Amino acid sequence: MNSKNQFAFKKLIVPGIVMLAFWILAIVGWQSSGYIQPLILFGYIGTSLGIGLGLYAALPKKKKQVGRKLTLFLIGGALLVFMGLLQSENMQIEWVFFSILAGLGGGALTHYLIAKVFGPLLFGRLWCGWACWTLMILDLLPHPKSKGRIPGNWGWLRYVHFALSLGLVLVLWFGFDYQDHIYFNSVTGLYWMIAGNTLYYLVGISLAFILKDNRAFCKYVCPITVFLKTTCRFALLKIEGDREKCTECGTCVRMCPMDIRVMDCTRDGQRVLSTECTVCQTCVTACPNDALKLSFGFDLGGKELLREKGEVVRKKWRMNQTIYYVVVVILFVVGLGLLALPDPSSETPSRCSRSRIPACPSSSLSSPYRKLRRMGVFDFLFACQSFLISPCFSVSFSGYAANSVAVLTV
Repeated sequence: MNSKNQFAFKKLIVPGIVMLAFWILAIVGWQSSGYIQPLILFGYIGTSLGIGLGLYAALPKKKKQVGRKLTLFLIGGALLVFMGLLQSENMQIEWVFFSILAGLGGGALTHYLIAKVFGPLLFGRLWCGWACWTLMILDLLPHPKSKGRIPGNWGWLRYVHFALSLGLVLVLWFGFDYQDHIYFNSVTGLYWMIAGNTLYYLVGISLAFILKDNRAFCKYVCPITVFLKTTCRFALLKIEGDREKCTECGTCVRMCPMDIRVMDCTRDGQRVLSTECTVCQTCVTACPNDALKLSFGFDLGGKELLREKGEVVRKKWRMNQTIYYVVVVILFVVGLGLLALPDPSSETPSRCSRSRIPACPSSSLSSPYRKLRRMGVFDFLFACQSFLISPCFSVSFSGYAANSVAVLTV
């Protein structure tokens, strides 16, 4: 009983640490600002993450992703509706640039600093896999299993998107005197929020159906990853594999929505160091040997091992597998030889008397054996056995054919 309780407690360590970190942030923000909003907002986010990660840890394998999708709606939906639509607080990257130029704090800048700059130093791209309101919708589409990335480095598109967004803001700010439109709870911010998210959803959904990949927007277009990929290199929380448990079946690679070659990381004795990992734990769920888990540690990320379209995930051949199949073949051959023993009570001369094989031992054989013998089944098995262990296959097969024809003509 104690071992079960200890095992359950270990599963809840990561959810507890994440929730505690956000509640500490909530209390610090509340005390330093004197406003209750940070306490409510960050406390809500931390509690939602704790519930989602806890459900993921506690639920059976087939239902684990329910915890993650629930958290996506609890956090992503709340930020999109409450902060964005109701309070006109634009969370898009363009508004962050406007806030910096205007010297504003606000929810957008605070959100980016916590979720996409400093947060990834601790928890990696946890935002992407568990809280993003864009992924909240994209994960509902019918292409969760990717067949690999488009060959070539198409990730440069996200940097183009980032540069275009920054360029648009600079042109509006310095060329069209846009300063008067940038203030807290402005209607302009609401328009930017609606227009930006609508564009993101249209592009994301279109790419998902064209490339048959729900995460295509995340891999090639999303500008937010410019921040995330930089800071999540130093993340303490990463996926870790156990080389002793791993059979290199490749399931984790085939199931990873971001096309990370998780199996290669485990084989090399490293944690998943790719900056593309969103900590969604799909690989952890899919592993048939429970060889993957979340862990805290100090290692520098940035080693990108990604699967492209057309790459075949092969299972590495191991010595124990070779021995297993050799034993199976030997048993198969010996079994065929035993089954091919002729019926000594038959009136027709047995093959043993016509060949150079020593005389077969006499025994009392059952009626089913004789029926199978007359149908030529054992003659066929004997031919297979002779083909495997004797160079005289043609002689054995000729004997089988002659006996079979004789039986069929009776």
